[in-house]
Amino acid sequence: MPARQTGGFDRLAGKRVVVIGSGSSATDLAAFLLEAGITVTLIARSSELPFAGSIKMRSRLQRVIAPDSGIGEGWRLRVCAQAPWLVNKMPEDMRFRLAYIKALGPLGGTFMKDRVIGKFPTLLGRHITEIKARDKVYLRLHGGKKNEIVSADHVVFATGYKPDINQLGFLDPAITAQIRQTRKAPCLSRYYDSSVPGLHLIGPAAAPSFGPVCRFVFGSFHPARHLSKS
Repeated sequence: MPARQTGGFDRLAGKRVVVIGSGSSATDLAAFLLEAGITVTLIARSSELPFAGSIKMRSRLQRVIAPDSGIGEGWRLRVCAQAPWLVNKMPEDMRFRLAYIKALGPLGGTFMKDRVIGKFPTLLGRHITEIKARDKVYLRLHGGKKNEIVSADHVVFATGYKPDINQLGFLDPAITAQIRQTRKAPCLSRYYDSSVPGLHLIGPAAAPSFGPVCRFVFGSFHPARHLSKS
């Protein structure tokens, strides 16, 4: 009988893993791998790893100029967070720009900083110029030492995500073919309906229809209310 696969990192024991990225997906994964006893190195283009700051007191004027929204500070994010139904009514180009707004760039979690900084090698300010796979995976880097090459048994690209409804392997291809799409994302009604009767989509897949709040747990209030009405 074949060995049972687990959901942890067991099969990576004794391996060297390289994680690419500087946001929470990358830093969280790198920390978890290290704490599981796995050798890990993190590579990022940015010159430093950004982490969310601790909760800070702001004056009344500061809160008026750049109000808190639940997903960041500023009036644009406030509208996106509080009125995703309004984003749904906007033109396609505007909705996609908001979905991946630059203000919401890579950012590690506040409580992960101490589990990352100084805990494992971080090669920052690096660009990958070449990747080759032989006995291992070899990554040639630019921005550090001359002819810098890093080897690994596994490489994980945690560099951000954009929805591609065609990559959801659990959906029957016959269903996927019926879903009306724009730029590989599902087109959703104000009730999160897809073009397939009875099929609703929420979370990051809904961001091109309802804006960046769909990328956060904070944004669950809106689909919860509208799905119940639908």
